[in-house]
Amino acid sequence: MSRTRYELGASVPATGRWRAVPFAACLAASAFAPRALEAAPARFVRGDADASGALGLTDAIGVLRQLFGGEGGPLRCLDAADADDSGRLEITDAIAVLAHLFLGGPPPPAPYPDCGLDPTGDDLDCEDFAPCAEAREPPGLDLRPPNRSCVAFPRPREATGAALQRVFPALSLIGILDMRHSPGDPSAWYAVRKPGYVYRFENRDGVTAKSTVVTLTDRVASTDEGGLLGMAFHPRFASNGHAFLYYTAAGSPLVVRVSRFTSPDGGATLDPASERILLSIDQPTLYHHGGAILFGPDGYLYAGVGDGGREATAQDTGALPGSVLRIDVDRGSPYAIPPGNPFASGGGRPEIYAWGLRNPWRLAFDPVTGELWAGDVGKDGWEEVDRIENGKNYGWPIREGAHCYGAASCSAAGLVDPVVEYPQSEGNCVIGGCVYRGAAIPGLQGAYVYGDWGNGRIWAATADASGRASSRLLVESGLRILSFAQGEDGEVFVLSGDKVHKLVPAPGGGGGAPDESFPQRLSETGLFDPADTRRPGPCLIPYGVNAPLWSDGAEKERWLAVPDGAAIRVLPDGDWDLPVGSILVKSFNLAGRLVETRLLMRHDDGEWAGYSFEWDDAESDAVLLAGEKTKAIGGGTWTFPSRSQCLQCHTAAARRTLGLETAQLNGPFTYPQTGRTANQLATLEHIGLFEAPLGAPPSEMPALADPSDASEPLELRARSYLHSNCSNCHRPDGGGRGAADLRFATPSRNVCDALPLAGDLGVAGARLLAPGDPARSLISLRIRATGAAKMPPLGRAVVDDAGAGLVDAWIAAHPPCEAPPAGEVILDDGGTGTSSFGDWRPSNGPNPYGTGSLFAKSAGAWYRFHAELPAPGTYEVQLWWTEYSSRLAAVPIEVTHAAGTAELAVDQRRDGGRWNALGAFAFDGRAAVTVRSPGGGSACADAVRIVPAAP
Repeated sequence: MSRTRYELGASVPATGRWRAVPFAACLAASAFAPRALEAAPARFVRGDADASGALGLTDAIGVLRQLFGGEGGPLRCLDAADADDSGRLEITDAIAVLAHLFLGGPPPPAPYPDCGLDPTGDDLDCEDFAPCAEAREPPGLDLRPPNRSCVAFPRPREATGAALQRVFPALSLIGILDMRHSPGDPSAWYAVRKPGYVYRFENRDGVTAKSTVVTLTDRVASTDEGGLLGMAFHPRFASNGHAFLYYTAAGSPLVVRVSRFTSPDGGATLDPASERILLSIDQPTLYHHGGAILFGPDGYLYAGVGDGGREATAQDTGALPGSVLRIDVDRGSPYAIPPGNPFASGGGRPEIYAWGLRNPWRLAFDPVTGELWAGDVGKDGWEEVDRIENGKNYGWPIREGAHCYGAASCSAAGLVDPVVEYPQSEGNCVIGGCVYRGAAIPGLQGAYVYGDWGNGRIWAATADASGRASSRLLVESGLRILSFAQGEDGEVFVLSGDKVHKLVPAPGGGGGAPDESFPQRLSETGLFDPADTRRPGPCLIPYGVNAPLWSDGAEKERWLAVPDGAAIRVLPDGDWDLPVGSILVKSFNLAGRLVETRLLMRHDDGEWAGYSFEWDDAESDAVLLAGEKTKAIGGGTWTFPSRSQCLQCHTAAARRTLGLETAQLNGPFTYPQTGRTANQLATLEHIGLFEAPLGAPPSEMPALADPSDASEPLELRARSYLHSNCSNCHRPDGGGRGAADLRFATPSRNVCDALPLAGDLGVAGARLLAPGDPARSLISLRIRATGAAKMPPLGRAVVDDAGAGLVDAWIAAHPPCEAPPAGEVILDDGGTGTSSFGDWRPSNGPNPYGTGSLFAKSAGAWYRFHAELPAPGTYEVQLWWTEYSSRLAAVPIEVTHAAGTAELAVDQRRDGGRWNALGAFAFDGRAAVTVRSPGGGSACADAVRIVPAAP
């Protein structure tokens, strides 16, 4: 290479600032990054200068990042100190930047060699860049492809004529489970929150504030399925002030209570001291507590009680669990038995109205006919909707839905069939709703609206002349539906996490016709080459994953598209948060032919949705499917998922995108555009796809292993396989039953020798993971299972023999379960054992526990520390946060312990930078500490320490 010298006087104007053109010429002449400069010199250099020809600091940083900011070259020295008062980068500072990158001080990280500036220090030699260029692996892509068209389309209009519209958007309604008006007063809503709160707020869409009606955290035990679960107003509430609450309290382990409270001020508050306990029902486990409570048109109080986790109880009419109860709260002490109850004169508990239910969630009366409807949550195979009648037996656990449970045959004599049932391939947790009696959607009049927590589907059931009902799908919401609510006007609302939606007419009316504004063919999406739909368009960035999900042996290609001007946020746990408008694309090739292409889009409402396109036999184009479909291909059956099934697997807890996470993409990939093989993280950072620098070279970041790569350690391969195939659900708040956490970073001791909570498949001594014994390990048995017991429950029909064999080998070699370490447990934000919801961002505040300080301002955001303790006992919980004036003075903290959840508040404007004791609590081996952000100022989540309490 010829030696060209650019002396200082020739390279800068009289002001001493580096001019863009000589800078471009020098770098273009060097060997360091010729591809970048040749591909788009105007964009990255000349176009970055201002009118005077000087290079602004922000643009200089962009240039240097594009050229040097890949693996091994973090631009840690570029900040405001490198610019003069005008914001431009002085030549001496620019030279210092380059010297810092390539000369040392501290020494440059690998793979840079010693190279840099001319020893005279007064000129910059292009040749000095050559050794660095030769030592550095080029990125897989030189530039980020422009993307003006490959952006998520507007969400398609539902063909059913119904849609959801968010209401009360400015109100923080975290985790409410019930919402209702007081009788005759639609001007306000009352909302129930599980830890023990009742709120009241005005019934108008712009409402911004709520008031607390009552706080019962001192008596409510809030667990996974326990807490304050339901509320009902006496029909004469306006005159007697009586309201009734259904909640779980500490017991052995829990007790269900139905209590009456009195309002002294017309409904503004309920007096906690006025509690009168009407019913107290022992619950033998932490699960299946029911929770619905309401008054019927007959004036009696009805309550739906789950079986408490003991199946046989539902058929024992001498016990209250597994039943719908009916009592008269206006007579007797503390209540009277309505004379029409089936056991009012003996033969069973007189409070029972109907029985044979597993976990009724929720109950609703039809305001017109007075019929009582219930959603009853299934176990292994079926979810059901029932019309509850006096003295009827609904079959659990003899039957699940209309099917024999745990036996090849059973007698249905005396048992009532469900009105509607659906298999758990279509959802895994029914949420009972309401009979629609509103005016907004006339076509829904008289239909029972219900949904599913697992996939967010909402259906409408209508009865025919014979009384049997059929269902039609209304909305593929993608929401984690917790409950439905109904206004006095008959309109229906959906409660999900921190949001409330209302069922409204679909834009344009729907009317059963597909939404033609949404692409009906893959060729219409703009994602693929118009001349050949099999070829991706230039806007798509290809990627691969280290540990792929098993999909019945199909080969897969993957691409992503991020809108121009937007970037991906890498979260503390390694998951990626893609901006609104992003699209993920995955094509499936089975038996040598293209079968399906799936799109996952983040729409302008911030929610994700999945769409499936079926390829024609000629592989010329693919058509959008309206729902689930099966097709015989290559001697097997291929299942195209419905839109709700997409989100049933792409869980919110896993950030919906699944494969897009640091550990999955930290590996080599061959880019078809350039033919180069390079690390994906380095490449995506090089082209500016991340919101902030990764902060470390890929070699220092976690990476999953290819499960088929026998050169990798057995445990690494098996844990990677479980992460990609199971952890989307089996993680905190992921929807998987029980406490199993199969994420790669979580120690296997959380499942080692753990008892199953969702059935043992008939295996004596079954454990989630039995060390040395795959035949007793449900992790293995469910991977090998077919039918309702299989895992994953969706997306596969064929057993992955290689994957199952890998997991079996790991279990067989697994050492005995290790005891958790003695002494203190410290959990750092972003580390193992943490999860979060909402927008948590890095702070400049110091955190000595490894990953820096995190903070959130957005209302509803939470950060959770999940701890496994050495043994049951009493522990002191301590919290660390950074102290800043911007922090909040009252940050809500929840400590989940053996008896429930304690709600506290800390002042983060003071006492930062040290451990702050939250109190001592009794734990059963597990603990959770949740930091919530109520909005406004910053809530900080840095670290939690749990230590044995002093005797």
